[in-house]
Amino acid sequence: MFDPSRLTDEVVVECFDDMAQDAHGNETGGEWGELIEAQPAGLIAKSGGETVQQGRMEGRLLFEVVLRFNVSNQTITEKDRLRVSRAGGALPIGSVLNIKHVPIDVDQPRRRWLRFQAEFGSQDGN
Repeated sequence: MFDPSRLTDEVVVECFDDMAQDAHGNETGGEWGELIEAQPAGLIAKSGGETVQQGRMEGRLLFEVVLRFNVSNQTITEKDRLRVSRAGGALPIGSVLNIKHVPIDVDQPRRRWLRFQAEFGSQDGN
């Protein structure tokens, strides 16, 4: 069972809109926009690792992200990302976490929590 006192961070769920337009109606390369407004979250650091990308070492941190269960949060996919909007100590404000697995488990039968695996430190910075 997850302890609600561990919801010390706050995250915004963002999705990529590849059909974004500028002020003149021209299609742009796309941008990240808010999908679900800021909500309390628990960011629990898991393991870290390194990969080699284009001859460079790249560090990555894995997190378990816990959100309260609600209908909006059920729509989160691996194409979305999380942005820290209030920092509780795990990561600074503005940090971006790429969602890797959704959801790991749902606290059945009460359905109180959704647990995601997310990664901080991706190559493209998204």
